[in-house]
Amino acid sequence: MIIKYLLSGSVAFLLLACAGSVKEEGAVRAVNEALPMTIEDQPTDWPQWRGAERDGLAQFSPINTTWPEKGLSRLWKKTLGDGFSAVSIWNKRAYTQYSNGYDEILICMNAATGKTLWKARLGASFLSSMGGDGPRSTPTVSQGVVYTMSAFGTVAAHDALTGEDIWRIDLRKDHDGDVPDWGYATCALLHENMLIIEAGSKSGGLFMALNRTDGSIIWQSGTGKGAYSSPILATIGGENHIIFLTGKDVRGIRLEDGKQLWQTPFPTSYDNNIATPILFDKNKIYVSAGYGTGAMVFAVEQQGGIYTAQEIWRNKVMKNHMSTAVFADGYLYGFDNSILKCIDANTGEEVWKTRGYGKGTLLMADGHLIILGEKGKLGIAPISSNGFQEKAAFKAISGRCWTMPSIADGRIYVRSRFEMACYDIDGRTSAEVR
Repeated sequence: MIIKYLLSGSVAFLLLACAGSVKEEGAVRAVNEALPMTIEDQPTDWPQWRGAERDGLAQFSPINTTWPEKGLSRLWKKTLGDGFSAVSIWNKRAYTQYSNGYDEILICMNAATGKTLWKARLGASFLSSMGGDGPRSTPTVSQGVVYTMSAFGTVAAHDALTGEDIWRIDLRKDHDGDVPDWGYATCALLHENMLIIEAGSKSGGLFMALNRTDGSIIWQSGTGKGAYSSPILATIGGENHIIFLTGKDVRGIRLEDGKQLWQTPFPTSYDNNIATPILFDKNKIYVSAGYGTGAMVFAVEQQGGIYTAQEIWRNKVMKNHMSTAVFADGYLYGFDNSILKCIDANTGEEVWKTRGYGKGTLLMADGHLIILGEKGKLGIAPISSNGFQEKAAFKAISGRCWTMPSIADGRIYVRSRFEMACYDIDGRTSAEVR
């Protein structure tokens, strides 16, 4: 079923593309909040997986880098159901996905208070006794629309202000989608009119570009085994490449028509490629995986209109299991399983390492690493290849934390499997805030 809305001012006219009840797919509304009703994107938003540029950097967000001894001031805390979806921030609203035990839910909250604004059902809950229940993907939000993917492969667009469905497709039923062992985890990449996903179709659509307005297919391409990573966009040789990390390899797909431009092998046990690729120095790409695989950097070169992937180094110094590294000034910072490391991005050589965070996650803000440990420890350290110097740390949240934090508008959002919390990390003075 595809559900479409024609928006005119504040009135929405519902058109059903085919017959059937939509009651279970509707949104649960809450009391109107005094929040901006504009649909314009803001430069301080964290609107998707790994931030505005999908690079783990909090832009336009000066933060407090000198934390109190007892930790940052908590603004609110909220109990959620199970899941690993990160928090996306758009237009003073916070969005994430969770499971209530039966269904996967998209929730929209007031980003400042945590108050629920609305909820929308995404589909049946994904259950896994080993990997954990609930959704894995993170919402992508832009221009008044929230795009989601459930662990069973329902891709949907929702009105960001009300939660109402705009359209939805079921990859399994509509496109012969092959649900990965641990569920769909890819986070949709939005570019102009395209919503780009690793669809995992068994009938010739491993990769898909959907029309963001109605969910129709613009192009589909590729075959093979999908994985759990999310694509990134790179401009190389004057062309736009969508970089996908599949279960067996890394591929560059031309944005405009889905044509494969290059490919290089990167197999991992059980096809568990999870971390997001990282682009640096214009044409160099870093990929990494756990399960004893390690990492690789290669350069995408073009000659005579032909692209090739030229390996620069490959070793097992950095094995990013679920957490994606970050890049700064020629160095990569990330988790080699449960050890936080810094490595030289151009050689793969280890520069420093430290313990104390388990299988954590991290992001960059205002010249610092913000690190969330597997057991809820939140720490801060300067970004430096000269060594790790933790400036402060405190217990921010309980439960297993495999979800990276988000920062927007002077607030940091942390999540464990069952709850989330928001802390004041604003680096501006009260006069600047006013």
